[in-house]
Amino acid sequence: MRALLFALFLTACGTAADGMPPRQVSILWPEGHRLFVGDSRQGVVRAFSTYDGPRAAGEGRAPGRRGVLDMKLDAARGRLWVLGADALYLHDAATLTLRQSYPVAGIAADSRLALNDRGEAIVETVTATSDNGLFGR
Repeated sequence: MRALLFALFLTACGTAADGMPPRQVSILWPEGHRLFVGDSRQGVVRAFSTYDGPRAAGEGRAPGRRGVLDMKLDAARGRLWVLGADALYLHDAATLTLRQSYPVAGIAADSRLALNDRGEAIVETVTATSDNGLFGR
C-alpha cells in the first residue's frame, strides 16, 4: 500500500524544473475512500480514489492559489481546509468544490494548519528567534 501511495504522490505532482520533487502534502481519508495530494508549487489539490484501486477522482482549484502549504481534513463535517501562500481555503471534501476563501496576512513558508474541536482551521507558524528559542502563533 505504501508503494502505491508513493506512486500516486509522484503522479499527482510531477517534478519541478530543477528535477527535484516539490514539497508535498497528503491526507488519507479512509472513510471517504480518498487520498488528497497538494504541493507547494501548484495551487491544485488532487483527489484519488482508494476504494477500488487507484484512480484520479477530481481536482480542487481556487482562483489565485499558487501553492498548497498545508491541508487538514475535518472528516466529521466533510470539509478540507487548504492553506495557500496568502489565504485559507475551505473545500467540500467529497467534491473538492470551493466553499469559501479567507485572506490571511503574514503566512510564512513554515506555516501549518491545526483544527480546533469545532473543526475550524487555525494557522500556526513556528519561527526561530534570535536567542535560539521558538515562537509559535
